[in-house]
Amino acid sequence: MARMDDDAGAACDPTNATDSEDLGRHASLEDFARDAVTPLLRPEGRWLLDCLDLARVLRVLAGDDRLHLHDGHVYLDRLPGPPRRPQ
Repeated sequence: MARMDDDAGAACDPTNATDSEDLGRHASLEDFARDAVTPLLRPEGRWLLDCLDLARVLRVLAGDDRLHLHDGHVYLDRLPGPPRRPQ
C-alpha cells in the first residue's frame, strides 16, 4: 500500500527512499490529487471531482512509493523493494 505523510517534515524519513521527486507546490495532498485528475475530465464533467475518494486516488498515484507534503511541496519518494499493487 502507498505511504502518505501530510506535512510530515522530520517525521518522514527520506533516507530509506532510493529517489525523491518534487511534484510541485500544492496546499495539501488532496489538492495535488485533484490537480492530477482534473485534466482527465472534460470541463462539463469536473463536478465529478467532488465525488472522488481522494485517499484512494492518492494511493493509486503513489503506487508502491510514498507521497508527502513538506514546505508546500509534494514529493514522491521511490522506495526500494518488490513492486506491489495499490489497493
